[in-house]
Amino acid sequence: MKKNDFSYFRNKEEDSDEGEESGTETDRNDYDNGEETDETQSHLWGDEVETESFYSHEEPENPFEEQYLLLKKRYNQLRKHRNEILRDNNELRHQVQMAAFQLAATNRRFSRQMEGLSVQLALAQKVYREKLFECSILDIQLRHMLELH
Repeated sequence: MKKNDFSYFRNKEEDSDEGEESGTETDRNDYDNGEETDETQSHLWGDEVETESFYSHEEPENPFEEQYLLLKKRYNQLRKHRNEILRDNNELRHQVQMAAFQLAATNRRFSRQMEGLSVQLALAQKVYREKLFECSILDIQLRHMLELH
């Protein structure tokens, strides 16, 4: 591109009421001169990221890269394993909480039943003592009647 191609923009900027420079002309001129601006640097970096070698699974070029890839693979495996263990741990924690809740409910029911049985036993004991007393009275009366005859 030639510098003359932007003369239209230069004249339009000079005629504007605001009097501010947009910077488009200087950025384009710098690009034409071969200088890299922030915009062109980010563009070049974007091209670099999108290259096939960045995404390809080719053989590593040096042993450090190979070691890095092995460590990264091992890290990902360990992270997956850790996540599985955490999931299992959460499930087990939930099961323990549910079992504790059920145990507490069962203990309350058992305590109520024990209290009921204790009351029934106390009543049965009282009735037994009354009947034993009646029997002893009847036994005494029977002996007394047998002695008289």
